[in-house]
Order: sequence, then structure tokens, then C-alpha cells
Amino acid sequence: MTTTQVRPSLWAEDTQRDRWRLFRSPPVWAASFLIVAASVLLLHHTVPVAVAYPRAAATAAGLFALFAIPFIALYRRMAWLQSMPAGLHVVAFLWGGTVAVMTSIFAVGAVRGLLATAVSPLWAETWSPVLGAPIVEELIKAVGVVMVALLAPWRLRSVLDGIFCGVFVGVGFQVIEGYAFALSATMMQRTGDVTEPAMSTFIVRGILAGLWSHAVLTAIVGAGIAYVIVRRTKPLSHRLGLAFLAFAAAVGFHALWNSPLLRDGFGLGTPGIFIGVLVKGLPAVVLAAWLLRRFFLQEVQRRRELLRDFGVEGVAPQEAETLLSWKAREAAVVAERKRSGRKAAARLRRRHRRQLRDLEALHEQHG
Repeated sequence: MTTTQVRPSLWAEDTQRDRWRLFRSPPVWAASFLIVAASVLLLHHTVPVAVAYPRAAATAAGLFALFAIPFIALYRRMAWLQSMPAGLHVVAFLWGGTVAVMTSIFAVGAVRGLLATAVSPLWAETWSPVLGAPIVEELIKAVGVVMVALLAPWRLRSVLDGIFCGVFVGVGFQVIEGYAFALSATMMQRTGDVTEPAMSTFIVRGILAGLWSHAVLTAIVGAGIAYVIVRRTKPLSHRLGLAFLAFAAAVGFHALWNSPLLRDGFGLGTPGIFIGVLVKGLPAVVLAAWLLRRFFLQEVQRRRELLRDFGVEGVAPQEAETLLSWKAREAAVVAERKRSGRKAAARLRRRHRRQLRDLEALHEQHG
């Protein structure tokens, strides 16, 4: 192995050029317009209720904000393997929480009206969440992943980037949709400015349904979209086919979750209902977890090969595996703290960060 002198990160080196490219980019202006317009609609529908029920609104906002924490923690743990800057993930969150939510509200309502006219209002009330909502919601969230990818296509370098882009679109959708449902529940119960409806909504939509809902489903779609973009050595038909399968899987899982199947819990009461929730929700989680692990390990292996072939200044061969493992890096910092104190541990952590930045710059040059 030879140690290669790596140049600074492309993102830091070309910041001014990238900003100018973003400023001139039509997708940037389109995304900005759509997010602002959807935000105005969202505020128009939610602010009057929040003003009328401030305690309920604050409770709902706080509870559903908690939903984002596990996904942010997972992102931070894997951020060293991702090329997309955090700002693009913020845009993904905003798209999910504004454009996707508001479009879905109107589109799903239109589908329900069509089904009520074609069949019956009762049938539409039962089956529009199965036949309409999954396709509409997954489609508009998928458009969000594509839009974010178009904002800075030179930053989407791996399927892992697409997975986390999908995660944040889904988290935005889940948080804002849950907040809106909590306000609606408070208003409909007509019990005044109390927190119980918001808490009940969070238990149902944030805890029972949250794990296998929008963040997980859009992560699957994001993996398919990123696969089309980054795996250019594969035939286009192969890439598009896998992307379609990913989208179809997300729609199918969404439809299964919304369907009335297993709502009676096999007639076993509460334990049966819990089993039904697992049967309907776990397949999506298993697929998303498999995709995340598969492409995470691929990115780690790629960086292992870069360290072997080119090396990074200050990283000895025996230290490579420590650098490539979050657990190993944390264990090394803890051991250094016990051995030499807090300042030495902080220096080691800064050293790891610098080496990871150099490794990412190496990946940009040779990845």
C-alpha cells in the first residue's frame, strides 16, 4: 500500500462553483416554488387550529418531532459513507412535509370521490386507503427523491445516498402528517385545548405505525431510484426494472398496511391485534433493513479497497479496520479517555474525523 496525498473534498473545493450551478438549476427553482406554495397551503390549514388549541398543538409538535430522532441518529452514524450534504436532506424533509403531504391530501380525496361515485361511499371509505393512498403517496414521495437528486446530481454517488434521501422524505411526511392528524383529532373531539387526542394520535401513528410507515417505504423507493442513477454499468432495462420493483414493493406494503385485513387480530383480542400489526408491518422493515445493510457493506468495502490501494496519510494498515467501523472508533476513543484523559480522547476523535474526510476525498477522486 502506498499513501496517496489527497486533495480537499470536492464539495469544499468547488463551493462557489456549486452554488452558482445550484442557482442556475431549474430543479432548484421548481423545488423552491413547490415547497413554498405547499407550505402556504399547509399553514393555511394548520395555523388557525394551532392558535385555537395551543397546548394540543405544542404537544403534537413535540411528540412527532421525537419520531425523527432515531432516523437522524442512524444517519449520523453512517454519514461518513454518504456524499450528499446535510442541506439536501433538509430539502428532502421539507418536500416530504409540505409538497408530498398537501398533494396527497387533495389527490387521495379526489380518488375517494371517484370511487364513491363509481361504487358507493361506504366502499370508497374502506378501500380508497388501499387503492388510492399508497399509489398517490408513494409516487409523490418518489418524485421528491428524484427532485433532490436533480438538485445536485454530482453529489448522489451511491445507493446508500438514495436510501437516506428517501428516509428523510418519508420522515418529513410522517412528522407533518401526524401533526395534522393530531390537530384534526383535537378539533373533532370538541373537548377543548387538551393534550389527550394528540397523545393518542402519536401512539397510533408515531409508535404503532411509525416504524413501518413512510420513512421505511420511501427508503425502499429511494434505493431503486439511486440504483438507476449510480449503477451506470448495468443495462438500463435492468436498472429500471429494479426501480419499478422497489416502487411496487413500497406500494404493496403500504396497501397491505392500510387494508382491513387482520384488524380483528385473528379474533384473539389485543395480543392478536399486535400479531396482526407485526405481520402487516415487518415485511417492509425487513426489506428496508436488508437494503440498508447490503449497500452499507458495499460502501465500507469500497473504502477498504481504497485504503489498501492508495492509503490515507496517518492511517497505518493495522488501523484501517478501526477507521472503517463506528463501534471500533468509539471503543478506541473510550480506551484513549481511560488511558490518557479527555483531551487525548478528543484529539483522537478529531484525528478520526480528519482521516474520514481524507478518505471521502479519496473516494471522490477514485470512487
